Amino acid sequence: MPHGRSRSRNRANCWDRSPGGGTPPTPPVPPGASLVLYLDGADITGEIGDPISTWVGRVGGNATQMSSGNSPAVLEWTPGIQAARFRGADYLRTAVVPATGSSGRTLFVVLRDTGISGFSYDHVLQYGMLDTQRAYGITSVTALFTYWGNDRYNGFMRSTTLVDTAPYVVCVGYDGATDRLWLNGTLIVQEVIALNTGGDSGVVIGGRLDGMAEFAQTDVVAVAAYNTFLGSAERQDVEEFLGNRFGIAVGP
Repeated sequence: MPHGRSRSRNRANCWDRSPGGGTPPTPPVPPGASLVLYLDGADITGEIGDPISTWVGRVGGNATQMSSGNSPAVLEWTPGIQAARFRGADYLRTAVVPATGSSGRTLFVVLRDTGISGFSYDHVLQYGMLDTQRAYGITSVTALFTYWGNDRYNGFMRSTTLVDTAPYVVCVGYDGATDRLWLNGTLIVQEVIALNTGGDSGVVIGGRLDGMAEFAQTDVVAVAAYNTFLGSAERQDVEEFLGNRFGIAVGP
C-alpha cells in the first residue's frame, strides 16, 4: 500500500469534454430502492496523502471533516479508484441517519484494516445516540478484542472472527428482531435483541459517533446504508456489486 506522495490523480469520473464528447456517464450505485447513503472511492479527489475534507456522496449527501487534524488521507485502492485512510484519530461525518428505533436497516463498508488503536472499540461506522444500546454500526475492535462486531454503546455483538489486513465487504443488518454480521457474504455472528436506535447523529466513518474517541485504523473505499433490512438475495446482490467493483471475492 502506498505511503509516499504521488502526483497521480483519480481519473475515474473524467470524460471527454471536447465538442461532441458526449455527456458524463451515470456513476454506478449499489442496487436497492431503500439505499439512503453511498460513498464510492472513485469520487475521492486529490493527491495521494492529501487530507480529505469532503468525500462527495453519490446517494444521500457528502461525508465531511472540517478539522485538518482529524481528516483521513487519500490513498490508492486500485488504479483509478482512491480510498480514505483513517489513522487512529480521523473521522468523516454524514447527515444520513438510517433506520432508528427497532426498524430494519443494513450497512455495508468495503475496507482493509491497517492496525489496532488500543481503544476498547475501533469504530468503522456508527450512528445513532450515545446512550445504552442506542447506537449502531460496525467495529474492528469489539470490547477489547480484535474481532468484527457491532458496538451499540454499553452493549455489543462480537464475532469470534479475527480482524486481519485483507480487503473485505463487511455487512451488518437488523431485521427488527435479530442483528447479524457478514464478512464477504458469510454470516459470522448473530444475536436476537430488541433495539431502540437513536437518531441524534448521522453515519460517522472512522470513529465513535461523537468524533471524540475510539477511532479505527483502516482504509475505506466504499460505504452504503439502507433503511430496510435486505433479504438474502438483495444483500447478496449488493455484496456482489461491491466485490466486483473493488476486487474482492464474495460468496455465501
